[in-house]
Parts: sequence; structure tokens; C-alpha cells
Amino acid sequence: MAAPHKRAHLYGLTKAPQYNHHIVERLQGKATRPERCAVRVLSSGEQLSVPAAACAPLPRRGGPLVTPHDSLCEPALRRLAESALAQHLPRACGSELVDCVLSYLLLHPVQMECVRAVAASSCADHDRRSDPAHTLDPSPANWWISDSGSMPGGHGQQWVEYEVGPCPVVILVVHLTIPPLPSGPLSVRRFYFEA
Repeated sequence: MAAPHKRAHLYGLTKAPQYNHHIVERLQGKATRPERCAVRVLSSGEQLSVPAAACAPLPRRGGPLVTPHDSLCEPALRRLAESALAQHLPRACGSELVDCVLSYLLLHPVQMECVRAVAASSCADHDRRSDPAHTLDPSPANWWISDSGSMPGGHGQQWVEYEVGPCPVVILVVHLTIPPLPSGPLSVRRFYFEA
């Protein structure tokens, strides 16, 4: 696994916008020009050359995230922060500062109504019921199937990309259902998640 400082996310790509928001690993010494950056897309393994300015480092976290599920929740954090700031700042200013700090510390559980399937590696065009958005539908009447020929010889990687909301959230459970044969896939062996 790559060191955290080698990981980044892509943004602002105009010639290949399908790679925006993908997590990449920077490949040292493979850039063709100083203003470019050689990267490997973690979800697909593809190697790309992108503008260095489009490669933003992932934020480092110094410790565990505080969530509403932890024993030290928002009211306790608010009281702690307000008492620490009370002697240094006027109450109105301190309250705004506390709100700002808490917005970075508190993560709320994902709301399913905010989750959307926004992209997929491919989609079977011969089947009108196949759509990446159907991966969020618990009904067995709809599904997502990758395009025919997208896994030559049964090897390769297929993916669906989701947007989980406008701000960071906590995802406690991911549920995946694969229909049994003969309806289910023959080639799925491993699943992994990127965030």
C-alpha cells in the first residue's frame, strides 16, 4: 500500500472529466514534463499523465474522527470548546468559532436519500433495466450489469462510483446482494471500497 503522502485526488480535469474526484497514487519519476504528474487510478489501475495542479493531496488526519456515535458527542464538545474560549473571546465570536470547529469534528451518518450512483466503468446497453442507479434499489426487478466484453476472459475490474452527500459522512454498513445463479454473475470474486 502506498504511503499517504503519495495519494491524492483529482479535480478540475477538463479533457478527461470522468477522472475528477478519483483517488490516485502519484508515480515518482514518471512525469513527462515538470508541469505534469504521472498517476495510477486506484479504482482501475490505469496510469495517466495529468496537470500537477489537478492533483490535490489527501488530507492527513492526526487521530480518530469524533462522530455522534462516540461517547463524547456534540453537546459535550460544545461545552468543552465554549469554556476553553470563554476567557479569550467575546461570547458571540466564540460561539461562531465553536460552530466552525464542530463542523470539522462531527460527522453524521449517511442519509440514503443523499446517495447517488454518479458513474460506472461500463453499463450493458442491451438491457434497459441495467443502470448503475439500480444498485441503490433493493428490488430484484432492476440491476446493474457491466457491458458485454468489459471483462475479457473473466478478468478485469468493474466499478460503480457513488456520491454520498455534500459533506463528509459516516458509513456504518454497506449491503450488497448478488442474485443466485443462473441470474447472478459468474465472475465476481473480490469487492473493495475506496473513499
